[in-house]
Amino acid sequence: MKKYTIFKSLEAMDNSFPLGERKLIKAGDKIILLIRHSEKKLLASEPTCPHNNKKLVEAPITNDQHLVCPMHGYRFDINTGEEEKHRCRNLIFYETQITDNGVFLYC
Repeated sequence: MKKYTIFKSLEAMDNSFPLGERKLIKAGDKIILLIRHSEKKLLASEPTCPHNNKKLVEAPITNDQHLVCPMHGYRFDINTGEEEKHRCRNLIFYETQITDNGVFLYC
């Protein structure tokens, strides 16, 4: 697993990546979907649904903490990646770390 610096500081993230924002980034040879879920929570996942490769950049997050694929409604727990009804493999989520000294991705 490799460590990537996404933002050089918490302030840099706050200034350029507001709450609710989503974007695709490249980390090594992987494309990662970043979602600023809350003040201190940054989600990082594979960018497409494991069911049929639908892009997840616009997938909503429900109040019960599921990322929902807009094509067929597959629901992935944002803490575990598990698909709610076990109809496909789990969505891969990557570890992130937010500190005053930077924002980091491990993948």
